[in-house]
Amino acid sequence: MSGTGQSGRRPKPTALKLLTGNPGKRPLPKGEPKPALSGAAAPEWLSPQGRVFWDRNAPMILALGLLTEADVDLFATACEQDALYRRLMDVTLKAPFGKRAQAVSVRMNKALEQRNRILMQFGFSPSARAKLSVEPPKEDNEFDRLFRS
Repeated sequence: MSGTGQSGRRPKPTALKLLTGNPGKRPLPKGEPKPALSGAAAPEWLSPQGRVFWDRNAPMILALGLLTEADVDLFATACEQDALYRRLMDVTLKAPFGKRAQAVSVRMNKALEQRNRILMQFGFSPSARAKLSVEPPKEDNEFDRLFRS
């Protein structure tokens, strides 16, 4: 049991449930906090390598409604873990044998594991993508705009 007082599997984010069609047909949570969607602006503290990962992937998860203001730091951490993995991979490729390569490869694998663990929360695994069914955005017509007013 974890120290958070909950046991068992972590709950799937409601946004992912909506994208997968809520196959379990369980009622969706009411009163769940809904942070505003992020503007997809990368945090200033991201390294240049982390920024490359951000620029490549943030628009996709933003379009799915999975990157909110509350998630920016978590996703940025995944970006930095990817950058670390790539830097360590470069070191390993330059000298693939020996004790240094072994030590670097252990840290490289840990960075990859941490990145993947975070990205799973955003639906980045192949199995998560297979379950997604994204509807094309509805065109906003004048009647809809008047109705919302």
